[in-house]
Amino acid sequence: MKTLVTASLASLCLLLGTGCQSTETSESTAELEARVAKLEAKMDVLIAGQNARQPAGVAAAPAPQAAPSSAPSESPKAASSAGTPLWKSLNFDSLPSPERLKEITSLGFLPKVGIVDQKTLEGGLTRGQYVALIVEMNNTVHDEANKIRLARDGDGQTFSDVPPSHPYYKEIQGMVDAGFVIGFDEKTFQPDKALTREEMIAIVSKRDYTFKDYKSEYDWRSRVNFTDKDDIAPKYREAVAKDASSGDRSNLAETFGQMKLFHPKKDIRAYEAILSLNRLGDYSGSHFKNLVKAAMES
Repeated sequence: MKTLVTASLASLCLLLGTGCQSTETSESTAELEARVAKLEAKMDVLIAGQNARQPAGVAAAPAPQAAPSSAPSESPKAASSAGTPLWKSLNFDSLPSPERLKEITSLGFLPKVGIVDQKTLEGGLTRGQYVALIVEMNNTVHDEANKIRLARDGDGQTFSDVPPSHPYYKEIQGMVDAGFVIGFDEKTFQPDKALTREEMIAIVSKRDYTFKDYKSEYDWRSRVNFTDKDDIAPKYREAVAKDASSGDRSNLAETFGQMKLFHPKKDIRAYEAILSLNRLGDYSGSHFKNLVKAAMES
């Protein structure tokens, strides 16, 4: 062992040019090993400096590879197999009214408004996207006489912030041209603003109900029972009152179920917006079931 350590020490000394002297055989093995360790450390420093000065074109030693992560690169819920219909690739089980969500999704129009995977299904929605949802659903379930015609170039511009170049101009302007009052105010629509609960009910109610000669005072007092009803903006209260008094057709009940707090300023999730389309324009249940059956079998 002493001879091997001594030989190693002598070889390292000669290689590094450190001027080491011959080691007496009387030195202990422990001392020799300590000196070898020091020389090895010096050798590491010299090698590092040599690599730093290496000429261009000479490959450096490969860096150690990191161990592969055990976490999946993409959530299995967010990824759908190529060619698989959206309604088959999404997971509705943890959401309210899963069967209804699946049925509406099977009709195939959700990707047109950016709902393409689990993340967008459970994410937020803009005001423009919601109007596009209404128009797509309406035109899917209704006959030609009750379809909402998409606006065309040259049809004009009602809202200053929805020019013909906007992605949802055709749907937004189309609803206005069909006689539905859906603006944020008289001059703007704010199509890229996140949709809130009170805004959603106000917009869809304009499609669902007739407000001519409607007196909302009684329904507001007696039918709107949310403990936070005073938080609803005054301009939306008529629509909320009308919807709350509409029994089985109520979008509030269909979307949110029974609740004491409405949270009117809370942003809508896309799946909630989908559920609010349930009775859009009051189509028959049997007609809807036939559409769903045909879509799922195709």
